Amino acid sequence: MTTPPLTTAQQVCHAQVIDFLAQIHHAHIDHQGSEILKTKQPHQINLTDTAGAIINLEISSAAEVETSPLAKWQLHIEIGIWLEHKAIIHLWSWLTDTEVREEQVLLYLLRKNEKFQFGGFSMDDNGCIRFQASLLGETCQINEFALALGEVINAVDLYLLEIHRQLQHIPAI
Repeated sequence: MTTPPLTTAQQVCHAQVIDFLAQIHHAHIDHQGSEILKTKQPHQINLTDTAGAIINLEISSAAEVETSPLAKWQLHIEIGIWLEHKAIIHLWSWLTDTEVREEQVLLYLLRKNEKFQFGGFSMDDNGCIRFQASLLGETCQINEFALALGEVINAVDLYLLEIHRQLQHIPAI
């Protein structure tokens, strides 16, 4: 199955997002990235794929890379079509890679959604849990993009290990 070509609005938005990511990466090098993203701890962000409608990033939590198998994960940025001629930016990261049916975990995440400014927990078609934020493409500014990106990074930092503990019935330390 071939991927349809990007619309003009998607192409413009894609270039804008790549520029935003370059500016954020440059700020990271200058040690201001955590302030721009409003993240609780420093992260290493690597672009792994920039072709097409989905941009893939590999995120490493600098504080925990050596200690946790969950310290490195993928974040995806999809440039979608909205209202036929406009673009929308979806940022997301999966917190599980298998279907979650535990009602206690799902209710916990639903209650946590109230805390977030730019997104919330959702479930994909396969029942996997992800954290997602969405922004309008044409009007998006770097500060909005950085806040939404930081929100996804912070949500994964805060809840990835907690969700896996709950799914495996491991008590918190």
